[in-house]
Amino acid sequence: MTQTIWTPQQLVTLRENLTNYFKEDELRTLCFDLQKLCVDLKGLDYDSLGGEGKAGKVRELVTYVDHRGCISVLVEKCRKERPNVDWGIPPVKPPLLPPVPTQVVIQKQIIIALIVAGIACATCLGYYGVKWLTEIPTRATQTAEARLTMVALSVTPSPHATVAPSPTGTFTPTPTPTPTPATVRLDSLAVAEGWMSAGDQANPGRFISTRPCEGRYPGSGCMQWTVRTGGGWVGVQWWPPGCKSETLNTCGINLLVKAGFSTVNRLTFWAKGEKGGEVIEFKGGGRQIENGKATLKSTWEMYSIDLRGLVFTNLGDMFFWSASDIDNSTGASFYLDDIRFEGTK
Repeated sequence: MTQTIWTPQQLVTLRENLTNYFKEDELRTLCFDLQKLCVDLKGLDYDSLGGEGKAGKVRELVTYVDHRGCISVLVEKCRKERPNVDWGIPPVKPPLLPPVPTQVVIQKQIIIALIVAGIACATCLGYYGVKWLTEIPTRATQTAEARLTMVALSVTPSPHATVAPSPTGTFTPTPTPTPTPATVRLDSLAVAEGWMSAGDQANPGRFISTRPCEGRYPGSGCMQWTVRTGGGWVGVQWWPPGCKSETLNTCGINLLVKAGFSTVNRLTFWAKGEKGGEVIEFKGGGRQIENGKATLKSTWEMYSIDLRGLVFTNLGDMFFWSASDIDNSTGASFYLDDIRFEGTK
């Protein structure tokens, strides 16, 4: 799959076409087929998508597929089902390969080379044969002393014998492979066990609690976090299983190897507040960069942390959020969903 950044207008066109040209039962079949066509869409179910009505579910379907890098698969499937509809995205064309010489062409090249070489050899032998016959009388009259003398003869090739170079093939360089987009869920690599509080480091659970919640789609890993005032400052770290705060610098993982990435581009997640207005700070990638605070809305929004150019060979502190009493004077309750690292293979 070729990595492509789809424009907002292309995604809008795709959403409108799906809404206008597909019935709900056809959309269910489409979701079923997409599970077989793109490995990252395993578990996709139309009735489990969020949104109200067909238009809402189509919107969530496009977002879900785009987030997993499978828009090309969806568009090609739709184009087969509705070939007369303008999908606003050019079809994916297979790369052109250089022509392979046929057996007949190879045989002709060999025969031509043999003929040219034969003509050259015949010309060469004829020239030196005539030269040898004309030199016999001269050699017969040489004295005995001359015949005992070792003479180094210099043979000059005949100017009439021209050997044609062998035909050479034309080689086309192999094109550089296009990186394939890839994602990995945070909860497959790390656990949220690094709880901390300025008010009671020994028992941060006095000020923090969590529970599973209904996310944007089934199995998305949604968690609700509740912060109570009195701790001054609280936070939670995600680190690899088996890590502890005192071993965090040595127990990290090589994210490139663990996730099968060649590059890591960003960390994405969805978040919303219980009421809206909650102020939470998020960091990712070992906190190698400062990401700042986010004021959450009461509806789901996707957040992205740019991780390009960072080091991931010993990643321990993989994701982190924090909240303070100053920013949330009455406490805070918020939701996190579908936390992912995104990159290329």
